[in-house]
Amino acid sequence: MLENEEEVIATEALPVNPDIQRKIIYLSNSFRRQAYQPLQFILEEETLSGTIEKVEEETVWIDLEGANHEIIAVEMGKIEEVLWRGKPFDETK
Repeated sequence: MLENEEEVIATEALPVNPDIQRKIIYLSNSFRRQAYQPLQFILEEETLSGTIEKVEEETVWIDLEGANHEIIAVEMGKIEEVLWRGKPFDETK
């Protein structure tokens, strides 16, 4: 993949968990993107580690950790949990 090339994971739309959506919107604020990193996004079959690049409707663009800085799009409905420092992120604390 070329630098800054975007990979889109296309699947049928899944219902979005409102708790996950709230966490992602909270964490997408520019200050919080810097303060809470890296995040781990738990999906059904894998865990992605990186930062939120942007949020568009029900799609989250994640800048993956690593030398490539690969940015991928993930449907919010596929995200089962968001972890920070190995624990579920709680925006109320």
